[in-house]
Amino acid sequence: MKYLKRIPLKEGAVLEAGFCDIKGNHYINEIEVNRLIGEGSTSLVYEAEVRAGKEHHARMILKEFYPRSEYDAFSIEREGVCLKVAGFTKRNEAYRRCLTQFKKGYDLQRMLSNSEAMEIVIKPAAFFQYGDSCYILSSMHMGRAVEFRRFERLGDMLLFFVRLTEALEILHEQGRVFLDMKPENILWIDRAKMVKFFDVDSMADLRDIDNVHREDINYNQRYTSPQIKRLIQCDEVEF
Repeated sequence: MKYLKRIPLKEGAVLEAGFCDIKGNHYINEIEVNRLIGEGSTSLVYEAEVRAGKEHHARMILKEFYPRSEYDAFSIEREGVCLKVAGFTKRNEAYRRCLTQFKKGYDLQRMLSNSEAMEIVIKPAAFFQYGDSCYILSSMHMGRAVEFRRFERLGDMLLFFVRLTEALEILHEQGRVFLDMKPENILWIDRAKMVKFFDVDSMADLRDIDNVHREDINYNQRYTSPQIKRLIQCDEVEF
């Protein structure tokens, strides 16, 4: 299947996002993109620096709603740092499903980061609109995406897999299964020796499996577990 090429934000690109504090005061933060760290079915993910005034800087994860599509399905163009979405695309049912999944992913991220699974999911800081798209800012917890982490010692690599297995056990205890478990969706925190997940869009709720359908969840099937692939082949689930 051929997809339209997506144009990511360039290194050094700056977004100005407006927010409101608990007292109702409005303020603007500058968000500078450091690098692209992941490409999902519905979004591009960046490492970014958020500047709140001259003194306070914070390294965070910026997730940009930018769904991939087959040729001619969507019309999404990059104009400077903004995304511009054509009217017919906004009305497209597949596009609207992707947007719904993106927003539900933010709600799920908030819920899990305040649940018994809080130790394995990064905490979202803000959801905002910029141009024609939506963005999610999340804490990096002083971690690094596994995509860019190289374990030099066998012991360190084995510890990572132990922590990953423990994190998946916690996730499964919450009734969730991760369909898109690729390196760029996993954060490794060296100091605490912990794993955190930061792209929860493709998590399915096993407690409501009868209402989970493949067209409602965009994910990369290259990273789907063999067990789920066998179920798909047997038509036992609607993924």
